[in-house]
Amino acid sequence: MSTGDIVWLDSDDGAGKQAVKDLNLFQANNNETFRNPRAFIGAAIGAISGAAASWSQAGIGLAGLLTGGGSDGDSLEIEVTNNSSQPIVLYNYNPASCNVSKVLEPIPQGESDTFLVDNSSGFEADKTEIKLQFYIGPTRLSITYKYTEEGDPGRWKIKAQLDEQTEHDFPEYLQLFGATFSVTSGEGKNFSFYTAPIETSTGQIYLQFYDLAN
Repeated sequence: MSTGDIVWLDSDDGAGKQAVKDLNLFQANNNETFRNPRAFIGAAIGAISGAAASWSQAGIGLAGLLTGGGSDGDSLEIEVTNNSSQPIVLYNYNPASCNVSKVLEPIPQGESDTFLVDNSSGFEADKTEIKLQFYIGPTRLSITYKYTEEGDPGRWKIKAQLDEQTEHDFPEYLQLFGATFSVTSGEGKNFSFYTAPIETSTGQIYLQFYDLAN
């Protein structure tokens, strides 16, 4: 178990700037092309609207297999990518008003996996949610996505908890959220995570982890 300092990235500008630093560090450490060119990190460098449109078009993916690509029912893919140097393990999850169709395998560095939820009757506003609990190395992260109909289209309301400290509610109507964690005691490494987009119409959310750049 490690303890550390947390910075919640509550503005699109703040999240974007830190994400660019972390991506540059990742590329420098790996000396190769970024493995996931369709990742949401493009949003961090000013292409949020274009990326959201492409996600909407590509969003059938695994979730579309659950609904046949049609309009009946709702489904969500949460694609988790580990670009950090620590293993990521989902150790628990808690769904409400939805069914879990696929869970995550342990994710080593440079790999990704997808968590799937669906409801054949449709997601329910302010009732449907999925809570995912991870170990990033020795550090705990809990992140919850709650379905709402606020905005047009609707939004996923996001809250997270790191290192068993106070749970944090991310602000509404932003596209890119995240946090940084700097170890102050115990084992583990500094890292960051980012998640996007929040529109319910895309059917997809990306959750990515990086080593933290200074």
